[in-house]
Amino acid sequence: LLLEPGAPHEGGDRLVFGRSTFPDRTDLPFVRDEAKRVSRALPSPRLRLDDRATEAELLGEIASASLVHLASHATADPEFPLYSHISLADDPEAPDDGTLHLYELESEPLNADLVVLSGCSTARGRELKGEGMIGLQYGVRAAGARSALATLWPVDDRATVEIMAAFYEALGEGASKDRALQQAQLAYLETASGMDASPFYWAPAVLSGNVAPTPWEAPSRLAWWLGLFSALAVTASVAWAFTQRRRRV
Repeated sequence: LLLEPGAPHEGGDRLVFGRSTFPDRTDLPFVRDEAKRVSRALPSPRLRLDDRATEAELLGEIASASLVHLASHATADPEFPLYSHISLADDPEAPDDGTLHLYELESEPLNADLVVLSGCSTARGRELKGEGMIGLQYGVRAAGARSALATLWPVDDRATVEIMAAFYEALGEGASKDRALQQAQLAYLETASGMDASPFYWAPAVLSGNVAPTPWEAPSRLAWWLGLFSALAVTASVAWAFTQRRRRV
């Protein structure tokens, strides 16, 4: 953790995994919205939701990813920190159980510039003298990620959507990771009032590692606008032709 990795990983995939429904735990209905909004801020993301957000697929792609965003239930185990985990989906054809444990992350060499652990208490674990808090955040950094964003306590499902969406928007505009998190928190506070403005909702996320801007930019909206104008032009042409035909009749 004391060694600074080399240049940021500019290639690789941007992985966005989210699970919102669970057979034995409370559902997280806003995870799908979070994952989709995060994906819209990324260039060429690989979005996997619910049944497609399998542990097997994540482990198969995580080593070459430049960014990883995980949104789901998370459990910090202070007694046995290597068993801290994030709940993903199970692939019946793969030799895993759909639960991504810290010890499994540590066995995967990461080259990601940023790993976001969007779950409850993903920065918690077991305090070890000389090492700090051993948990999921520690694990992804020890595995090679240049930076990690995690949470200090259980998070609110709805507030997390707004914080994460604003965080990625700021990253896409070239802000450093620490500034992007600050801007996202301030943007949330601008619209929050009463109990919604409590630090419980906006302050759990903490950043560790390298704070430099991400090596990617937000996807260009030029193609989107060109497509919209093209569609409008075609619609107008069809309407004009139909009008002229009616006049001839």
